[in-house]
Amino acid sequence: MTVDYDFWVHLPVRAYVRLLTIVQRLGGIIRSQTVYELNDGTQIDVIFEPHGLKSFEAEWKNCQIGKMGGVTVRVLPLNRIISSKRASGREKDLVALPVLERTQRLAKRATKGGKPARRS
Repeated sequence: MTVDYDFWVHLPVRAYVRLLTIVQRLGGIIRSQTVYELNDGTQIDVIFEPHGLKSFEAEWKNCQIGKMGGVTVRVLPLNRIISSKRASGREKDLVALPVLERTQRLAKRATKGGKPARRS
């Protein structure tokens, strides 16, 4: 599993300089055009054009609300994250799929009141 946070940014790719400026103002480090490390060590992977998803507006409507460091964020449902990672074809995303899919199965089972899976 990767240890970064993926953020889908609703900006054209050419506007990445705006993000670089924000990261620098907050004391972060720019690792690459789309990978940043915040001053607390948090790694952010910015995605401008994710694979396998509908438009930003369409996906936004189905997001769940969560908190990250006291800030309200919208989070794609796990099935949409899985779809995007599968469609990306990137090795690091494909490696994460079994864990995400198992998490999805366990969450569905828990929602239906089923017994948790036994550890082997």
